[in-house]
Amino acid sequence: MKLVKSYASGNLSSSDIFETPAHGSWQARFELYANGLRVRTKESMEEMYPRLVRELSGDDWNTLGSDYLASDVKWPRNLNELGLELPEFMAANGSKECHIDLAKFERDLHLSFNAFDSKETLSLEEFGAIDENSHFEFQASMYLISSNWNLFSHLKDASNEWTKKSEFGVIYRLNFKVKYFSISKDEFNFLSVLKNRNSLGDSLNAAGPFDPEQLSGLLAKIFAIKVVTKIAAA
Repeated sequence: MKLVKSYASGNLSSSDIFETPAHGSWQARFELYANGLRVRTKESMEEMYPRLVRELSGDDWNTLGSDYLASDVKWPRNLNELGLELPEFMAANGSKECHIDLAKFERDLHLSFNAFDSKETLSLEEFGAIDENSHFEFQASMYLISSNWNLFSHLKDASNEWTKKSEFGVIYRLNFKVKYFSISKDEFNFLSVLKNRNSLGDSLNAAGPFDPEQLSGLLAKIFAIKVVTKIAAA
């Protein structure tokens, strides 16, 4: 287990892999398998957090990954899920808040892409029957995100320096692609309550004053991206 949870920095060259004798000693073969696991472990983390890897220097990323794997993190059956607890680990160990938010965003992208969505689609009859008692059911791939930093502008151009700015958004999957768009704080609060199986009326009351045109535009948008699977009466 100690070897499995090690996270050496450095990369293997092709010769390290292909020039190892196929019928060498058991120690040599075990080292080859261990190196393969090390490489795949690092790859799985970097595939989940490509922007964070670019954001941090190589040494900082390797140190973060090493400390994370040496912690009490639960090792999943699927190695692709190994990095799911990284944002919480970063928060508990003094990472910059902007980097934590970036990690949360990338984790949600990963979860959205791998979510099992319903095949149900919203009918015109259901759409026309919406009232304040209606409850909405959403696809598992829909995630709401919030940040106290200029996350979206930084995602568009990493050269934009991090600055304090409250931002909110929706992550969704459509036609096998994961996308996102920004929303206002009021819209975020409204969708957060609505997504928690509260009625349309209760969600509006919890979100505070809401402009009818703004509500119509938001509902039209979430219907268009097919994240609503069902609308039911109370």
